[in-house]
Amino acid sequence: MNSFSTIRREWFSNLRGDILSGMVVALALIPEAIGFSVIAGVDPKVGLYASVVIACVIAFTGGRTAMISAATAATAVLMGGLVREYGIQYLFAATILMGVFQILAALFPASGPGHGFSAVLSGLSGGPHTVCAYAINQFSGDANPLLGCRAVAVVDADPFGSLDLALGGGGAVEVHG
Repeated sequence: MNSFSTIRREWFSNLRGDILSGMVVALALIPEAIGFSVIAGVDPKVGLYASVVIACVIAFTGGRTAMISAATAATAVLMGGLVREYGIQYLFAATILMGVFQILAALFPASGPGHGFSAVLSGLSGGPHTVCAYAINQFSGDANPLLGCRAVAVVDADPFGSLDLALGGGGAVEVHG
């Protein structure tokens, strides 16, 4: 009973909006798939079938709010040479290999507390400024939580100070600079 209510809440809570967005995406996806198929040098039916498969896989495996899952112009241009030189069977192999790389990247992320980040904000006027770090929440309906803020003094438009670590969890935020 509990799992049925969870499925109903997660899959059918916004049925009208989901159907409308699905129709809009499908209408935009058709010319995009055909166009990128032509660029890649394959039959447009290949692009249409691939786009439908991608959309179905993402729908059932958990797409996110701002996630784009379709062919892009960058991959279409790269795949054109592959198809011309080796044939469409190598396009299939390259696609599978790309998926394996994405799964490996998800299993062994190159991010976390040991890796950090770097950002340069230019064009700031002199004086005090506040720099805030937000977590990007990938679950629909949730806001991006604030991890922490740090005051930074800008002298002669050269900022100094750093936000080295910001951790959120357990009802608290831990910020190190």
